[in-house]
Amino acid sequence: LHTLIDQGYEVVSLVTTAPKELGRTFGHGERTEMIQLQGEALSIPVHFIECSFESYTEQFVQALHFLKNKYHISGIAFGDLYLQGHREWGE
Repeated sequence: LHTLIDQGYEVVSLVTTAPKELGRTFGHGERTEMIQLQGEALSIPVHFIECSFESYTEQFVQALHFLKNKYHISGIAFGDLYLQGHREWGE
């Protein structure tokens, strides 16, 4: 996030996935309330993609289409591209 802002990118939303019934993120199990507080502290809105493991990709793609239209975004940055499998999936 810091690197993107330093490079002049406008960050319009933070996005993460969370199973609705757990209230924690998929990736690291962080409580959604804490992610929301981080977004508020940064003055950046947070968008949670509520999905199950089975609907993960479908819900993720639908959410990206929604966010693209809402914020008129032209790109997205992923925070876990150091993992080759995640990089391939994101690309």
